[in-house]
Amino acid sequence: MKRSEEDIMRKWNKASDGPLVSIRCITYNHANFIRKTLDGFLQQDTDFPFEILIHDDASTDETEDIIREYEKKYPHIIVAMYEEENQLSRGNSILFRKLINEKLRGKYVAWCEGDDCWTDKSKLQRQIDYLEEHPDYSLCYHPVEYISEEDKIVGDDTRFKCDCDVDTRTIIARGGLFCATCSLVYRKEDFLYWPRFRMMADIEDYPLQIHLALRGKVRYINRIMGAYRVASSGSWTATMKRDSQKMLAHYKNERKWLRTLDHYTQGQYRNEIRWHIVDMVFDSLVPAGIYSKRKAWHMWFALEPGKDKLILGLRAVTHDLREIIKTRLPFIRDWYKALRFGKRNG
Repeated sequence: MKRSEEDIMRKWNKASDGPLVSIRCITYNHANFIRKTLDGFLQQDTDFPFEILIHDDASTDETEDIIREYEKKYPHIIVAMYEEENQLSRGNSILFRKLINEKLRGKYVAWCEGDDCWTDKSKLQRQIDYLEEHPDYSLCYHPVEYISEEDKIVGDDTRFKCDCDVDTRTIIARGGLFCATCSLVYRKEDFLYWPRFRMMADIEDYPLQIHLALRGKVRYINRIMGAYRVASSGSWTATMKRDSQKMLAHYKNERKWLRTLDHYTQGQYRNEIRWHIVDMVFDSLVPAGIYSKRKAWHMWFALEPGKDKLILGLRAVTHDLREIIKTRLPFIRDWYKALRFGKRNG
């Protein structure tokens, strides 16, 4: 049963002038998923007020109708924006982002796209409590389940055995999927600052994670509290996998803004940047037939010797085997995760 607006707001601190948290949701043709996304927001049990700022980028399915239905039922919580023309397809990505961000009223921002969802009603309270108590932290995130379009759980992204800090070097080296977008909570004042490398990027999540890690400490809460939908129809990831030219263009763009990041940080993270670039080649461009394995290994040999280089080499060698295990023998993957990470929630 869905909670009423009055039920949600009953525990909120009445002394607050506005929302402490702005939930930022961008959606396009997510009619099959958006109800679950909005319900995940509305189930949050908090002692502080929050708002849901949802932006529909001119969906051609029933997404807008569903949002309007929820907007009418939760008028003091949901703030909706509707486009008449799809802005991302017109290349207005920077203007598009700024338009949404100017509307955020909270001290903190929580991010979740319209095809992902939150699965734990204590998620926001846990993350905000931590950030409020630790002002030197700029980002708090958690592991999520991976789900298919049919809502089948196909894995998760648990990285560590317990709650811990994550350093900037790890954030840069591991790429955007290391921290699921739907798990991120951060301070708006950090979010609204756009160094040049963020402005150059054709994606938002990975450069944002790096930017936040440079602004303060990063905290990982070892509790699965959300679900990330893997390559749903029409998603950016699915589009990349279908179009090798777009994949190559994205790779070139990422190399370009990472070079700007290298300059911005005065070469402090050069090894991690190079590691990530070679990892992209092995993980995406080689399987797509865009780069040859010979060229990829030539790039690998140019990396500085060390444990990270060895790990990347082993990952490249076992790529095909890992894909077989992931798709055909998932019980082996689950056994490994249980052995490595043990019980994750609680």
